[in-house]
Amino acid sequence: MIFGFTIKHILGYIDHLYQFSNTIWKIAFTYECFGKSICKNNTFEEICSGRGKCVNKDLCSCDEGFTGDECEYIICFGKNSSDPQVCSGFGTCTAPNSCSCLTGYTGSECQFPICYGKNSIDESVCSGHGDCISPNNCSCHEKWFSENCNITMCHGIRSDDITVCSGNGVCSMPNNCICMDGYSGDDCSVIVLRKDENPEFNPSWLLFLLLLIIPAIAIVVIIISIIVILKRKKTQQIEKKKEKEKSETELENVKIAQMMESFKPKPFLLE
Repeated sequence: MIFGFTIKHILGYIDHLYQFSNTIWKIAFTYECFGKSICKNNTFEEICSGRGKCVNKDLCSCDEGFTGDECEYIICFGKNSSDPQVCSGFGTCTAPNSCSCLTGYTGSECQFPICYGKNSIDESVCSGHGDCISPNNCSCHEKWFSENCNITMCHGIRSDDITVCSGNGVCSMPNNCICMDGYSGDDCSVIVLRKDENPEFNPSWLLFLLLLIIPAIAIVVIIISIIVILKRKKTQQIEKKKEKEKSETELENVKIAQMMESFKPKPFLLE
């Protein structure tokens, strides 16, 4: 703030003073330019298209950014609005260095075409495999095709075909398959074990398994030995019992035979 005035107030006052002095200049020098003057038209907007000063008979001094006999043309980036190449030929010069682009073009000078939502200088335009030469018109690089250059071939099959890479991978570049886990080969046709099915050899795991298996085997052997011994012992007991029963049976038979013999009548002898 200076002497109670803000910068905004000061700038506004300077602008008002400039407009006032410009009006005084136009009234003081009432030249006629192309049939128009302050005396005839009662307005400054019609003289020199409202974009300059009539400094002499049919001579306009145009404001910056305008050109033409009557300052009727706008200048955009060095070209006036009547030039077919203004705004790269793809837009309208609506104000000094301000282009209104046609649909499908962008950039300060409408110099960039747009392909499928991306302008031509975007690295990913045309899927990164082509050049955007006009709106939604891609010129694809070698071995890429389709409207957006997103299709290629892998071993004779289109990348959007479900059978590409043997149906076990993705065709990411020409003749370059990225295989799914469990498949290998140029065209992903070779089946391989997945990492979780083919763990790497680890000696510590082997030692751990041996420490578990060996005692288990020893316990099983002991149990089997005990069972065999008990079975053999039982078999021996059964055999002894059978022999004893056989002996007792034979002894009983002998006794019976003796008893039967004792009951036989004795023969009488005649004297």
